[in-house]
This record gives sequence, structure tokens and C-alpha cells, in this order.
Amino acid sequence: MEIQWEVRGQALVARLQGELDLHTAHVFRQGVEARIAGPVRHLVVNLEGLTFIDSSGLGGLLGRFRWLRE
Repeated sequence: MEIQWEVRGQALVARLQGELDLHTAHVFRQGVEARIAGPVRHLVVNLEGLTFIDSSGLGGLLGRFRWLRE
């Protein structure tokens, strides 16, 4: 999986390509946590480039949204 990161104002934009699954979900989770700082209050995830996502990938997405809400 490849992720392109960009900060736009108060939003962190993640463009995902490839497979988001058991083997790559941790990369997404850690990437979000490492980049959320300062003015960033929103997460935008572009899934257009994903070719596959499993329950671990969905859990990683939902977990980061819950984490950001807190």
C-alpha cells in the first residue's frame, strides 16, 4: 500500500493506493497519529486508489475517526 499525505488548512488528506488489509492497516494508523498536530482537526481519506480492503482495514479507518473525535 502507498499513502500520499497532505495537510490542507485544518485537514490531513490521505490518498490510499493498493490494499488496506491486515498487513498494511498499521501503516495507516501510525501515519495518521504521527501527522495529527497543531491546526489539523479533520481527516479526509481518498479511497479511490484502493484495490482491496478487509475488516482490518475498515477497523483502521474507523478507529482513527474515533480517535480524532476524542
